[in-house]
Amino acid sequence: MFFILVIAIILVGGALIYFIVDAKKNQLEPRAIVPVHRDDTLNRKMHKQAQLCVESVLTAFDKQLDYTNGSIRLLDQVIADGWKGKNISMASRDRVVSTFGAYLGQTFINNYGGIWYEQPPKGSLPIVFVPKANFEFSPAEIILEKYSRMSFFDISIAYDDLIKKYKQKLNAIY
Repeated sequence: MFFILVIAIILVGGALIYFIVDAKKNQLEPRAIVPVHRDDTLNRKMHKQAQLCVESVLTAFDKQLDYTNGSIRLLDQVIADGWKGKNISMASRDRVVSTFGAYLGQTFINNYGGIWYEQPPKGSLPIVFVPKANFEFSPAEIILEKYSRMSFFDISIAYDDLIKKYKQKLNAIY
């Protein structure tokens, strides 16, 4: 009887320690909000918007974007050449940010995987989420940063840093 009581105390104590450690771990490591389902409508919309970016850049600048990591440098040059020193309306800027952000995010998705995900509040710009690495980023924020610091911000450097962070996060999991 004493033996059974000792084993029961050990099991209860072990379970208690496990839950305390797990709770502390969850407090230290905030997790991304994982989408419940893949929104194919949003993914199609963002893919179309990225394609619109490709077509617009080809028409306006005679440059071909091809969804490779190298094309991000070209995207940066197009933005710098097309909008540096120009005062555009907020509505025009938002459309361009959304379109170029769609291209940036779709390039990442094509090369590394992931899905488009719309975070609350509804109507905010979508983010790219990669479930296998619990990794997310906002392509629109990167493009907005370019607009706010045109001469000092390079999208391709930011994109390379983003890839490094993604790979580090992926390596930490696997």
